[in-house]
Amino acid sequence: MDHPFFDAVAYPWDREEARQLHKLLTEILKKNGDIENMYAKCRAGLPPLTLPANADELWREALQQLTIQSCLQKLFELIRNQFPSTPAILNVIIAIETARPSYEIKIFNTDIFILDCDKHRQAIKNSTSDIAAKALLVRGDPKSGKSHCRYILQSIARDKGAEVVYLYDGIITTLQEAIENIFSALGAGSDKIPQQLSTDEAWYKAVCIKMKELATAQNKKIWIVADDLGYINGGPILDTRIRMFFEQFTLFLQDSSFSKFFRLMLINYAEPTTPTKWKSHMWTEVKANENDIQQNHVEDFLKDWAAFQKITILEQDLKAVAGEIIEQSQNPPEGIIGHSRLERIHEILTLKLDEILRKAS
Repeated sequence: MDHPFFDAVAYPWDREEARQLHKLLTEILKKNGDIENMYAKCRAGLPPLTLPANADELWREALQQLTIQSCLQKLFELIRNQFPSTPAILNVIIAIETARPSYEIKIFNTDIFILDCDKHRQAIKNSTSDIAAKALLVRGDPKSGKSHCRYILQSIARDKGAEVVYLYDGIITTLQEAIENIFSALGAGSDKIPQQLSTDEAWYKAVCIKMKELATAQNKKIWIVADDLGYINGGPILDTRIRMFFEQFTLFLQDSSFSKFFRLMLINYAEPTTPTKWKSHMWTEVKANENDIQQNHVEDFLKDWAAFQKITILEQDLKAVAGEIIEQSQNPPEGIIGHSRLERIHEILTLKLDEILRKAS
């Protein structure tokens, strides 16, 4: 039950097919009365629409309400019955019905993509469960792809109607800056952060309680990714109190009134063990390894990429390209400057994709 439309808590406007459906609906049903009538047929007792002045705004509100009320499938049934000879909108409906959840998507933009991470995707998905939220620790060697795991979390967050706050070296240095970033995402200034009047632990608890209060008041979901929590040259990259704060934060995730609004991913979490107060059901772990990527993962990516670009790659050509990419990553040609295996694969793959697009045009 992970459909990006039918299981969504809000209409997924960031998806192309969602915007196409809205555009086409405003073209085939333009009158307020007709839109209202179609909306009312989806289910008895739906919240009334506020009737904005134009079809664009009214359909925008209707699609949002139908998503919240789990009535999009009924809308599609009505559209098929009323407009059986309108292929454009019927094709969009099919695209929506067969849409994959965002966490399965490998291509985020022309420069950011994930070849593998199937095992990571499942762990990340499980950590964000509505039933049993967990802190997710992402560990691994340098240049092993740890930070890319955040894109998968961001995709899940998008489907769940949550905003992601990404904290890392360069954006924050101290715990105060980390908390200020979170409070800002909650629409609150630093004046709303509780003062520290006693121990660090007591203050961490007070901050978490205030975060829940702010999130509840706005019904706003904030998912937090804290990166660079390890050490470099024998010293911590960031203020060690940041890690200590999130260790307390993880204890709060066991309270459903708190986890309703928050999730947590800790990247490059330094300790080989976990805090003594954490129980096994409170956290899960992903271990990234630069050698995880093999030829079959590149092949799978190329299939998705070809579908995304709407071009055809023959099976034998696909295998040949994938094999060449892996081979060249081991013995990189001149001009490839990536220091790690994943960087080299990324550079070579990018060149191959450009080459395929030029030949296809």
